[in-house]
Amino acid sequence: MQGLRKIINISIYFLIFFLPWQTRLIFKQGELNGGDFEYGTLSIYGTELLLALILVLGIAYSSLLLMKKRLRIKSGEQKGSSVPLFCLIVFLVLILTSVYFAIDQEIAFYKFSQIILSVALIFLILLTKPSQFVSAYSFVFAGFIQSIMAIYQFVVQKVYASSFLGIAFQDPAISGVPIIESNGERVLRSFGSLPHPNILAGFLVICLILVIALSFEEKLLKHKLFLAGSFITMTLALFMTASRSALLALLLGLIVFYLFNRKKDKKTLKVLNNYLIIFILIMILFSVVKPEMISKRFTAVNRLDIQSNTERIAGYSDAIDVFQNNWLMGTGPGNYTLGLHEIYPDKPHYFYQPLHNAILLPFVEMGLSYFLIFIGLIGLLVYSVKKKILNFKDNQHWTVALVMILAISMFDHYFYSFYFGIILTAIIVGFFLLQATKKEGR
Repeated sequence: MQGLRKIINISIYFLIFFLPWQTRLIFKQGELNGGDFEYGTLSIYGTELLLALILVLGIAYSSLLLMKKRLRIKSGEQKGSSVPLFCLIVFLVLILTSVYFAIDQEIAFYKFSQIILSVALIFLILLTKPSQFVSAYSFVFAGFIQSIMAIYQFVVQKVYASSFLGIAFQDPAISGVPIIESNGERVLRSFGSLPHPNILAGFLVICLILVIALSFEEKLLKHKLFLAGSFITMTLALFMTASRSALLALLLGLIVFYLFNRKKDKKTLKVLNNYLIIFILIMILFSVVKPEMISKRFTAVNRLDIQSNTERIAGYSDAIDVFQNNWLMGTGPGNYTLGLHEIYPDKPHYFYQPLHNAILLPFVEMGLSYFLIFIGLIGLLVYSVKKKILNFKDNQHWTVALVMILAISMFDHYFYSFYFGIILTAIIVGFFLLQATKKEGR
């Protein structure tokens, strides 16, 4: 029994480590208006197969627990975790209902399959209780490797293709590639192994927060040099992505970290201050060596940033139109871009992009009925764990990571529109709920 649980948890650590790698088998290439259509492309990711295996083992483990009457579901027992689990089940039923009314049911069911995998993963984390310490280290190792890749890409100003690793070729000379433009120079933003610099940045800010959290552990003093080196490497890579939303989220995360630890001992505050100093020094260094990566990006005075901001603002107007056409049951999961196509059928294929807001996007795809019930579920969930959240003494890093995901979701869509973002969110939510429903003294 415990051996099976150990295998499941080790597999979860590997899932975290390999999640950024985008190896996948495309079994249906999406096409729209004569061009490739990523949001209509159906594929199976390598980590999806690993996750499926983990869930099969999880079903076997839970069955053994039930047989031995060790999974207690009586009234009053595990009260803290019953409400979150109930909310997750109702949430899945809502999404499955919306699949039936979708514009394209095949795409909707594909999106639903990813969501159900993510919810099942949350259940499994709550059931098997993986080590939060080892999980955090898995994130750090993954982020460190991604950062090395990102720095190399920035230096050579190219991303070399690998069909096996799911990496597309990127060159700053190619139109449409994410770059920073300054004085006629096109500077490529770093991708790592992920499909966009913003997605890499979102992953890195979570890893950076976990580095800080691990540095609080007394038993890790001998790892202090590695953790500091990882923080420096990941911070450099973060600036090379030039992601505004991620940098703002990291700033918010650091503020929340300070609020959590403001009454703690001086040693803890010293760790926070040291990492903040490192971050500021790297930012100053980058501002001197590559000023366009900081000043031009955040002031949005160049042509591409102005165009990007204009398109993002216009996206909200388009989202209102899509919602009005599908206000009750929505477009269906993963079908927002098809709802946009119904309104503007003659645009080029690259025009059809999801709304850059991962919080509002599912509301448009699920409709008003989903919105009202979902708000009620969120209220019930927050009410069920609010006391324990306020009483957090340790492991606040999962709360901070979740806050950063929510912050980035206000400006980007990948935490909902991409498989990577959905599973990453599920892992963070799983550990957040594991801590929130943890009994006192355990």
